[in-house]
Amino acid sequence: MKQTMLIGALHFLYLKRYLVIIIIFLFIGFMVFQMGSLSVDNSFDVWFVEDDPALSSYRTFRETFGSDEVVVTTITDSVSVFSCKRLKKVSALTDSIASINGVSKVMSLNNFNIPYFDSTGLVVVNPTRIACDDNRGPDLPDIFQKMKNTHQFVSPDQRTTAVFTWLDTLEDIDTQRKPILEKINRFAEQSVGGKIKSVNHGGFGVVFNALNEATINDGLKFILLSYIIIIILLLIVTRSILWTIIAILSVTLANITVFGLMGLFNRPVTMVTMALPPLIMVLGIANVIHISVHTNRRDDLKESDDTDNLIISLTLIVLPCLFNALTTAGGFLSLGVARMAVTRDYGIFAAIGVLSALVFSIIGTISFLKYMLKRTGGIFVSHSILQKAVTSIMLWATFHRKIICTGFAIIIILSLYAASHLVIDTYSINFLPQNHRVVEDSRLIEKKIGNYLPLEFIITPQNTIPWNSPQLLKLIGQVQKKSEKIDQIDATLSIADIRSQISKLSTIARFMGFSSRYIDVYKDSLEEQGIFRNLVDKGSNSIRLTVWVSMASAKQLTAIADSVLQIAQPILGSTAKINTSGYLPLYSRIVTNVMNDQTISFSIALLVIFILIGLILRSIRMVLVALPSNLIPVLLIFAFMGIMGINLDIATVTVAAAVLGIIVDDTVHILYNLRQQLSRGLSYEAAISNVAKQTGVAVVSTSIILISGFTVIAFSSIKSVAYTGL
Repeated sequence: MKQTMLIGALHFLYLKRYLVIIIIFLFIGFMVFQMGSLSVDNSFDVWFVEDDPALSSYRTFRETFGSDEVVVTTITDSVSVFSCKRLKKVSALTDSIASINGVSKVMSLNNFNIPYFDSTGLVVVNPTRIACDDNRGPDLPDIFQKMKNTHQFVSPDQRTTAVFTWLDTLEDIDTQRKPILEKINRFAEQSVGGKIKSVNHGGFGVVFNALNEATINDGLKFILLSYIIIIILLLIVTRSILWTIIAILSVTLANITVFGLMGLFNRPVTMVTMALPPLIMVLGIANVIHISVHTNRRDDLKESDDTDNLIISLTLIVLPCLFNALTTAGGFLSLGVARMAVTRDYGIFAAIGVLSALVFSIIGTISFLKYMLKRTGGIFVSHSILQKAVTSIMLWATFHRKIICTGFAIIIILSLYAASHLVIDTYSINFLPQNHRVVEDSRLIEKKIGNYLPLEFIITPQNTIPWNSPQLLKLIGQVQKKSEKIDQIDATLSIADIRSQISKLSTIARFMGFSSRYIDVYKDSLEEQGIFRNLVDKGSNSIRLTVWVSMASAKQLTAIADSVLQIAQPILGSTAKINTSGYLPLYSRIVTNVMNDQTISFSIALLVIFILIGLILRSIRMVLVALPSNLIPVLLIFAFMGIMGINLDIATVTVAAAVLGIIVDDTVHILYNLRQQLSRGLSYEAAISNVAKQTGVAVVSTSIILISGFTVIAFSSIKSVAYTGL
């Protein structure tokens, strides 16, 4: 029944082949048009489901306190940052950045209002006024050294100053981020003129922007190079330009289809979905090689001029490819039940790519079958050396099952041990090469001004205690003081700092006999300083505590946050509760979410694949035979990663699914052919010999081509791309 339906479908395609080609041409044109809507998005939203409590909490934080995405720009010059000329330039730069659409607030040296007492009372003056005033005022370096939360704005040698830019809570921030960063960079370079030594930018937004650009640029470059290598090897293997064209066109059109549909349905390109082109290329080319090898080995195809006989014979070749594509696609489609959108996208579009690659290869084959049979010169893999080698290996394995089983057991034990050393963690900046500008900038910024990433906490008073309770603010000050002793923390900021500063000035004012109205003036000036905005939400009676940490991995950030919580909870006691908030805790949760989702989804995919293999081959025995050959390669991948110190993260988490898809492809072809040979009444040895000459040779040929192509990708400087090839 299945064979009859396939014969009818192939016959229809043959009769309507020119119409089908025209339809494909129009369809691909539409898909290319839709690719113009594609966007790259590696931000946190794609790693969480909409109803995730952590994501909801973060959105509440943004609505209450504003965005915590900070872009840090450091400017180094030979002139002291406290000179009148430098401070004027910093002031102009601050104003320019603040005028950018999408910027919430900007903080620099120029924003700080300096309080000091003279004979008239408390004076609050802008640093630029002090530096440019002919009448010598207070010593700026000395004042800034004594003030809290100012050391991040100037380096110890007073040659580097920092400008902190908070971005707005824009809905389309991931598309707006790049032009905002470009404007910040342009203003920074313009403001310092010709004496500039260096301008550096840092922040998670900067990393994401660089990662998006590098992934696309470097990824496309190496994928294109791998295409060239594979084309050359296909020409050698098939000895046919037409077979090579069909193979490359099939996978290219399949990739265009996948990314066109992603653009049509507004699905972003991520680190995970960037692994789709190599995967589709692998499985699509494998189909063409299997079809070409078996076609060139069937004398009934070469000797027949009758279209019906050709199609009937071709059906026997296409049928296992169809079974294999359905099995692989079924496995990937099972990822569609995942809760995370990025996992669902990978599974659904991988399935579409696998099926569309097969469809395009079948259409190409049936459209030019007669011509190819007349023009083909055979395939080099039919040469005796490779054929004998594959046959000998398969027959040896048949007669030495105990040795094979023992070897498998040893491999499994050693692989499990090596895989136990696998670290589950992600460090986004490490996906970039170490000599990348963003990586070097981050190091320089931390070296010059210290840690600059904000780790946010929310402190909620309990038992109707108000946020401005002196007792509570005193306890928060203790939490900050102890937290600043943690190695990875440079500074902290909360409303308690303002209260502490005001308290000190009040004491001095009383001692000097000045009126309290001077303190009120200073309070008003503090309210105008951007760094102290949004530190309290009076509506929810909650306080924001910011801890400045170094660029770190998800696991390291979790450890830092836990350390702060361990310090804070005993100090606050029943007075208040403290919880992590903001972006960095979400970043820390990405790994856990991805791994949990992928583990469940991969297990479902594995179950679906083997159920489909059982239904197609109608043999539980063959399913059991397929288990070790499919699972051991995946285990070996994890073992290799454990040995080489490659983390299991958002870039490598799809490798297992890709490997499984490739191995299942080979397994179905071999087992299907073996069942066909045995059904003809051949002995087991004779059946194995025939399978080795036909499917075994095709599998080895495919592996040689794909290993060569993926080896090229492995040399990519972008680790997320390189690991896919490796």
